[in-house]
Amino acid sequence: THAQSRVMAESVPPLIIPVSPHFRPPRSSRRISPCIAQPLAAVSREIGVVETGRSTMVLLIDTQRLKRFLLVGQSVVYLIAFASLYYQIPALYGENGVTPVAAKIEKCNPKDPLNCVSPLILVLSHHLSITPSSALQIVALLGIFFSICTIAIRATRNFAFYLVLVLLYLSVVKVGDTFLYFQWDSLLLESGWLMTVVAATTNSPADMMSTYLVRFLAARLMFSSGIVKLQSLCPTWWGLTALDIHFESQCLPTPLAWFAHNQPEWIRRLSVALTFFIEIYLPPMFLLPIPMLRSLAAIPNIVFMFAIAATGNYNFFNIHYALLCVACLEGGYTPSSIKSRGFVRRFIEFIVSIAVLGAAAAHWAMMFGVQYDPKTNTVLSKITFSKAEFEKMTKIGTNIFVHVAIIAFVLVFIQFAMTAYKSNSQPVAATPKSSKKNKGGKGEKKIEKTETKQEKQSGGGIFGPTGRHAIFVLLFGSFLFWTSFIPFTQIDAAASNKIPDVLRDVYKRTSAFEFTHSYGLFRRMTGEMGRQEIVLEGSHEPNGPWKEIEFFSKPGNVNTSPVFVAPHQPRLDWQMWFAALGAYQNQPWFLSFVNRLLQSDPDVIGQLKNWPFKNKKEPLRFIRAQLYHYRFTKPGSKHNFTNISEPSNWIAFRAWWTRSLQSEYMPVMTKDTPAILERLAANSLVATKTYKNGPVDEALHKLHKQAQQLPQTTFVWSTTAFGVLLSLFL
Repeated sequence: THAQSRVMAESVPPLIIPVSPHFRPPRSSRRISPCIAQPLAAVSREIGVVETGRSTMVLLIDTQRLKRFLLVGQSVVYLIAFASLYYQIPALYGENGVTPVAAKIEKCNPKDPLNCVSPLILVLSHHLSITPSSALQIVALLGIFFSICTIAIRATRNFAFYLVLVLLYLSVVKVGDTFLYFQWDSLLLESGWLMTVVAATTNSPADMMSTYLVRFLAARLMFSSGIVKLQSLCPTWWGLTALDIHFESQCLPTPLAWFAHNQPEWIRRLSVALTFFIEIYLPPMFLLPIPMLRSLAAIPNIVFMFAIAATGNYNFFNIHYALLCVACLEGGYTPSSIKSRGFVRRFIEFIVSIAVLGAAAAHWAMMFGVQYDPKTNTVLSKITFSKAEFEKMTKIGTNIFVHVAIIAFVLVFIQFAMTAYKSNSQPVAATPKSSKKNKGGKGEKKIEKTETKQEKQSGGGIFGPTGRHAIFVLLFGSFLFWTSFIPFTQIDAAASNKIPDVLRDVYKRTSAFEFTHSYGLFRRMTGEMGRQEIVLEGSHEPNGPWKEIEFFSKPGNVNTSPVFVAPHQPRLDWQMWFAALGAYQNQPWFLSFVNRLLQSDPDVIGQLKNWPFKNKKEPLRFIRAQLYHYRFTKPGSKHNFTNISEPSNWIAFRAWWTRSLQSEYMPVMTKDTPAILERLAANSLVATKTYKNGPVDEALHKLHKQAQQLPQTTFVWSTTAFGVLLSLFL
């Protein structure tokens, strides 16, 4: 893959334990402090009690509770993304950072902000008389604030707040350049626009359409990702050997990646085949009007996300996609509609679900040659179809996917219309109200018409005051639905050619807002010859001695264990992985990074694990880069004496990695090297204006210094935990 391409990698499934109606917990377990019990009860009401019944076999959630879960979950993802980025702004985007945001804002005219790459940052910088990086920090802080509000305060979960959140993140992405050019950033924008639709109404039948759009996004993303893997003709995907190299060659592996890498070959091959089942066969089922089937298809995808998160650091992507899959657990518009599902209907749904899943599994097993070998007690697998046959299947599969999506969309609209008609035609409920009429205290009940709580919230039905909100959901939701086919059908030329020119024109005119995107996770695998890794070395003398510069989370010292950093994304470490795939001359940001290290910039140095040039008598004056190939050690090798059959020895490592020097990646550089300065100027990586810090800048600088008192991951986790815990008491 190209260093600038958008790539992504890919919780435990909901578990229902039957409990006897006569079951009572031990007395000690019922003694819960009110200060804990009340917030927990509020959370259970907020997220919703799962309606299982005696015969329901899968977890189902009604539309309104599902909406609240999706909105709160989206806010948590926003909070993680903004907090993670805020910590890194001075190093990545400061006036002396790796890619100064000032260099982009300087090209904008304050009198014409709409033509600026990020109007919000330009306006804040100009009207508050602050530096562009300070304006970017304000945007991130506003994102953190609004995210916490929407997590903790139900009244803020409305269209306006989620519109602000998506516009804030859009402003960040527009100036993020290399470090924000990832598919999970695109996904957060697209789901952000969808959440404005989800939050636009309260207790409206139109909610069924907004939740369907979330399912449609989840299905598109995973189906496309499965197709492009085989379309790329990557030999590791076609040979089912991708996991032979994935765990050690991915951007930021976790300690569990070492154990996964050293599993038997047949398990890795079967896991690749299962990946195609999860990514290609199951997502179209997200769109079918059978709640039980949707749930059974979504649960493996949620488990899949947890498995990926265990072996690789993919920041907030895994929990974000798992959140989108939760939309498939929608079982009905109201809790009563779920309970009213009769035994016959549930039984038919169960039979149909098992039949569809069984047919899909049988076809998958045939296509991937899955069979049990009793001699070796293993499961064998191999692709049994040709590339030409796959092209035909892609055309058929994409055509079916598109038609199923459109038919399901129409069915949801019909269901919306019917539900709206029923809710509007129902008479107002009559409730008794007592009134005393004599001294004897005898009273008689007086029948009065009163509105239910739901009717008050919904404004009297779809044709009441909130009808315009439902119309907005239908119109804007329809726009998002139809325009999403343009990037999606890129996986099949025949389907793409059927897109009307008018729709293409609308998509092109609105592309600046990034309403919808194309996706393709791990199109090709890299690292067949080992993991390529850049090792930076510095010295205060031209001939050494050279000291290795270690990064926060990327592999360096072979004796250092991989780390868990998710949901935080150290974007500098991630980008170093891409830099190793190409020449340094094609990585302007890398030269800028080297230049900042030679300048001993404290913000950039603060993103590293250690800085070996703290002695002022021996400052960094020369820097070079070497290209190494890294590989995981093997159990019981001379580099690693661990016996994985003994769990007590799993942490007894001498080395996690072995490495071998391949070549020089970058020759010795100094801060006066003309090649660096010329390249930075040519790529607008140097701020041309001189900026002075005002009172607001100084206040923001002090606030950020306080944040940097915590390690990167701790700051992100603590900020997220604060928002979630605050919701328990508000």
